[in-house]
Amino acid sequence: SEFIAECFMRLAFISGFTGSAGTAAVTKDKASLWTDGRYFLQAENQLGPDWMLMRAGTVGVPTISEWLTDVLSPGSKIGIDPFLFSSDAAEELKQTLSRKDHKLVYVYDGNLVDEIWKEARPKSPSAPARVHDIKYAGLGVSSKINSLRQNLMGAGATAIVISMLDEVAWLLNLRGNDVRHSPVAYAYLIVELHLTTLFIDQSKIASEVMLHLTNSNVTVKPYGTLILEIERLAEHGAKLWLDTSCTSVAIVNAFHSACRYMPDTYGIRQDTSRIRLYISVTYPDVSAKVLVSQTDLFHEPNCHCLKTQDSSHIKIDKHLRDSGFTQSHSDSNLFVKSNDDDIVILIVYVDDLAITGSGDSTICKVTATPLSLFHDNQGVLNMVKNPIYHACTKHIEIHHYYIRQLVDSGDISFHFCPPLDQPVDVMIKPLGPLLFVKFRDKLGVVSRDAAALAEFWSWLETKVIKEKMTFTEVEAADRLLEFRAKQTGFLDTSFDTISGSGANGAIIHYRAQSETCSIVDDKNLYLLDSGGQYVDGTTDVTRTVHMGEPSSREKECFTRVLQGHITLDQAIFPHNTPGFVLDVLARSSLWKIGLDYRHGTGHGVGASLNVHEGPQSISYRYENMTGLQEGMIVSNEPGYYEDRSFGIRIENLLTVREVETPNRYGGDIYLGFEKLTFVPIQIKLLDLSLMSPAEIEWLNKYHSEVWEK
Repeated sequence: SEFIAECFMRLAFISGFTGSAGTAAVTKDKASLWTDGRYFLQAENQLGPDWMLMRAGTVGVPTISEWLTDVLSPGSKIGIDPFLFSSDAAEELKQTLSRKDHKLVYVYDGNLVDEIWKEARPKSPSAPARVHDIKYAGLGVSSKINSLRQNLMGAGATAIVISMLDEVAWLLNLRGNDVRHSPVAYAYLIVELHLTTLFIDQSKIASEVMLHLTNSNVTVKPYGTLILEIERLAEHGAKLWLDTSCTSVAIVNAFHSACRYMPDTYGIRQDTSRIRLYISVTYPDVSAKVLVSQTDLFHEPNCHCLKTQDSSHIKIDKHLRDSGFTQSHSDSNLFVKSNDDDIVILIVYVDDLAITGSGDSTICKVTATPLSLFHDNQGVLNMVKNPIYHACTKHIEIHHYYIRQLVDSGDISFHFCPPLDQPVDVMIKPLGPLLFVKFRDKLGVVSRDAAALAEFWSWLETKVIKEKMTFTEVEAADRLLEFRAKQTGFLDTSFDTISGSGANGAIIHYRAQSETCSIVDDKNLYLLDSGGQYVDGTTDVTRTVHMGEPSSREKECFTRVLQGHITLDQAIFPHNTPGFVLDVLARSSLWKIGLDYRHGTGHGVGASLNVHEGPQSISYRYENMTGLQEGMIVSNEPGYYEDRSFGIRIENLLTVREVETPNRYGGDIYLGFEKLTFVPIQIKLLDLSLMSPAEIEWLNKYHSEVWEK
């Protein structure tokens, strides 16, 4: 979880740094801390002289593994808490360190920071969990679990381990109070084909919650018995489905040697070292799906491949044979190529990608069971479109461009035909279009939150401009909380309010403290980023204002930030486009004058859950290939931060919606955004000479909608 309980804030305890993203490496005589651009200024202010700040992602700054490799003598041992590192992160660290004979050691018998924290360490949270009402959840627990089980069976797995706190909460329609501002409880969940088990501190389960779980056929076991349960599954030959990017290496190691488990694509490349699997366009097939047994890769009967049907398929078949592939004697749909060094199996991706010839004859939709190795719509699309990119990012050698050439020439066209409920779709958690509109119109959580903000801004403007009063950043944030608390269904803020005046606004995730905070007055820009947790939703909104006369520099920067905001708001794009493709739209106006910002443009938002919720995002981090889908909620929050001077950010929440276009190239569905946030944008901060008529029209229309709401 991005946000954690106080008892787990070990990084803050040893370093003083309180940001939500950071990793420390401590040797006998050195201590370094890595964080991203959101926290550079904050870390500078909070780290003491014994710490070296590593500005992750900037030129010349080594990664953690590179730094450890350089500062340690060969053959050193590096310890990590295996419950705090994902399997992927631990594997990457292990591989890099091994280049200089370093050894990664998993410390199971207690966290080393806890050894020195001792009695001063806060107690573990014990607040009771609560049921999230079906009228807000939209779907019952049984419906969600049944949908997940269908996908387990379709993928050949018998169980899935879920460790993301918001996913556990969403799937079971439960909410907790273990983490400030995030309504989650510390828990694990294992869903099997005929059994669902929740691992949680049982003191948090009141009778009402137990009845809810019992009615949903969910068994409750103590939090600390998870590993024992995984070992039980191993003994019974379970086939476990994991997301190794967010499952701890402790959990993976508990059954890795005993279970046939389903790794992600990174794991595939690691676990098939004795054979090279060329997936999708690598050798130049059309799609890929395969059944693989870890014990005997070559004697499984259910490996399926494409049958040729028309001229374009015959071309592919001929190309395979010309490339040295021969049909398997045991399965005519399987092509194999071998030499003295390795064996190459040509596998066909048929689960999520349909490829048709020019005559629109579908040539694939084969069902292979029980184990699917590759479930990634967008990944396959990018392999087809750009094999060079795929080679760089997936570390797979590209030998042919045959499919890409056929696509470019029009001999082959392609489109998505996803299953009704892919596991990834189940866990992404967007509401369907009808449910979304129904709940939005009925509940109006965003409108209630906007009303609180309108009341606050009116109050602040009156006090500062008309009555010439000043307030501290903390006082302003507290006053906003009072306005929000009056709204129906309000529970808490969704994160610590960022109330930054003047130079403090340049600290991207600034948190005002009573002893050191600045004044909100008519002389400085004031950035306010805040949100609310309600029984029926979660909000996040940022506005930047000036109560006096802004400088020309401030007006230009604000205007360019707004231009980026408008450009992204108006974007239209194909279904399943990953967010990083859109990120440039929000930055382009700033780039024209050599400016930028050190954070992503947008993040997902939960439904009465975490204010930051994946997997979707709009960011320059192109490794996130999650495609945007209808019903997802994302933020639109470009900004600009002049270090030690001022900060600007404009943030609305958006929902992804299908849009009508005059054409539908390739039969694809096109998407756009619908605004969820309706809070005025200060006009006095604009340099209208920089804005186009269309941008001014957008702003006027937006303010008309604000007034109507």
